[in-house]
Amino acid sequence: MALLLTTGVLPRIPLELHEKVIGALYGDSGTLKSCSLVCKTWFSIARPLLFHRVHVHGEDLRCFHNFMNENSSLRQHVREFRASGSADGRLLARVLSGLDDLESLEFFRFKMDALHVVKEWESDPLMTIVSMKNLRRLHLVHSDFRAYRLDCSREDFEAAMTGLSRLE
Repeated sequence: MALLLTTGVLPRIPLELHEKVIGALYGDSGTLKSCSLVCKTWFSIARPLLFHRVHVHGEDLRCFHNFMNENSSLRQHVREFRASGSADGRLLARVLSGLDDLESLEFFRFKMDALHVVKEWESDPLMTIVSMKNLRRLHLVHSDFRAYRLDCSREDFEAAMTGLSRLE
């Protein structure tokens, strides 16, 4: 503090120290948001921590999808995604397809809305999940997918399911 008072300049602090201090705040989103406003260095350190774990309630899924489309650079930071409530399967597939680095996916008290037959593989939630290369954890808690209908052969479905063998 004396250096600041006498010279008006803060001493240089190694980036690793900034990362340690801000990293210790992981999980405290309010403080991380405040830290991200301090300077560009802290913003670049806090941002991945703020978007590492995302929880979206079904009715907010469309807003989240639009937000991620407008801020596509944030997608790379999402590692854990939790969905709750109810949502349309095609919208869910579009959201998940943009999260290439996703490692953990949880459906908590989730219900897929509206009975529909999925014919387009690119908008199919199951095929989107199967195609996620970094996904290591899929957790289903009190969730209802009875409205989900897949229009493919049994062989295609079984082949797709082998992609889930990498999950823990």
